[in-house]
Amino acid sequence: KYELSDCVYITNLSIAAVKNGYTCREIEKAIRKIRLTLKESNNRPDSTYLRNVAGQAVTVLREMAES
Repeated sequence: KYELSDCVYITNLSIAAVKNGYTCREIEKAIRKIRLTLKESNNRPDSTYLRNVAGQAVTVLREMAES
């Protein structure tokens, strides 16, 4: 389960990305990748690869928000 602060952070990044001109579809793809990789990494906690992929997905969303 996700922490409330994580959900708020991703929501704020998403709002900022929309304000920067990204489409809802682009943002949805980034959020889906975050959600799916975190879900899978919870099933396989020893997988550093999955944690890295989730971190990269958050970075993509953050870059969308900051551009």
